[in-house]
Parts: sequence; C-alpha cells; structure tokens
Amino acid sequence: MGKKDFKIGYTNKLEKEFVKWIEGMYKEHDKVQQKCSSWMMKKDRELLDLEKTAAKFEKEIEKIEKQI
Repeated sequence: MGKKDFKIGYTNKLEKEFVKWIEGMYKEHDKVQQKCSSWMMKKDRELLDLEKTAAKFEKEIEKIEKQI
C-alpha cells in the first residue's frame, strides 16, 4: 500500500465517521424539534381554552352588571 492509498483510505474512513456524526446530530435535532412542536401545540390548545373561558367570564360579568 503506497502513501497515496493510505491517505485515500484514511480520508474515506474519516469521511464516514463525519457522516455518522452529522446524521447523529440531525437525529437529535429532529427529536428536539418534534418535542418542541408537540409542546407548542399543547400550549396553543391551552391558550385557546383560556381565551374561551375568558370570553365566557366576560359575558357573565356583563350580565351581572346589567342586573345591578
């Protein structure tokens, strides 16, 4: 095996390790993104529920004010 062959083999191995590392990073990134998306969807639902409750509360207060 000549010097040139050794460098090519080493470079290919290094490239494969780098690709594995990058793929691992993206997998972790995807997991985090999915978790954050799920969390945001949950918070959006909670916010909508809160807005509905606030609207009902305002209507009840307006009814009470009219009665007074």
